[in-house]
Amino acid sequence: MPRPKNNELHEQMTREARRLFIEKGYVATSYADIAQACGVAKTNVQQHFPAKDRFITDFYRDLLDELDAYLADQDKRTNNYYVNLYHIGQLLFAFLLNSEAMRRFTMEIISDRNLTEIMIDQEVEWATNYEVGFSKEELSRFEDDIAMIMGGIYELLYRKLRNNEVPSPQAIQSRIMTQFAFLRGMTVEEAQALFPADLVSEQEFYTVTQLLQQRLFS
Repeated sequence: MPRPKNNELHEQMTREARRLFIEKGYVATSYADIAQACGVAKTNVQQHFPAKDRFITDFYRDLLDELDAYLADQDKRTNNYYVNLYHIGQLLFAFLLNSEAMRRFTMEIISDRNLTEIMIDQEVEWATNYEVGFSKEELSRFEDDIAMIMGGIYELLYRKLRNNEVPSPQAIQSRIMTQFAFLRGMTVEEAQALFPADLVSEQEFYTVTQLLQQRLFS
């Protein structure tokens, strides 16, 4: 769906909605709240975002696109598709869990079946945009694998956050890629070589988190 012609207003609505979601919560934020923050009528917001969950679709799409661009800009993208997924996945979860406010926001999303499906759909679409030489049958199986693995991961993350536990991004992404490795027929040794625990440094986590905060919320 193409964005409306008034891009400046659209981007303002996006920024204000995201700010309110972090401050008040997704459920507690209404169209009227977003309209008031933008100084427009509620119907203007609804014209740009006919469904409220479109804000989440755009947020998650932008998040994945920014991470992909970061790897390209910093010349960190490799020729191995799965290593790139591993790298981006760690940075993604580091951002979603980096502060109490972001953890609350993440918890709200993954506690809602519809919003979780939106996240998974975005991941499937993004991951399959890479050219990896899959046949139609292999691509369908790969999409199913992503949905199955990420659905389980978000359920695990929900349980952890509900119990006030904050898993490390390395631990989360290691679980994801271990399952991918198994489904792709890799040996334990091959998986360990491809997905080292120290691939991402603490400095990189911090740098990328600050970059995403600026790009997605400013």
